[in-house]
Amino acid sequence: MRQTTSSRGIKGSRSAVLYKEYYSVEEVSRLLHISERTIRELAHREDDPLPFRILFGQQRNCFIHREDLMDWLESNSQLVRDAAKKQTGQA
Repeated sequence: MRQTTSSRGIKGSRSAVLYKEYYSVEEVSRLLHISERTIRELAHREDDPLPFRILFGQQRNCFIHREDLMDWLESNSQLVRDAAKKQTGQA
């Protein structure tokens, strides 16, 4: 199994994220290869937050529906070639 280093610098094995209807912050972090802190920041931003949900009365254990995540990613990312064109000033 491939070894990876977490954001804390601790070596461990990378575990696959299963295809399912709802994902936790930790699972989205592993799917997108960005830190849990960044995921939480994206969920709390004012403009177009990452649409995590919590059950009433809960403070932890937020979750996101797979299709909500896919829709958010579609509107908050761009193709690499488009980003490169934008950086070089091409139309």
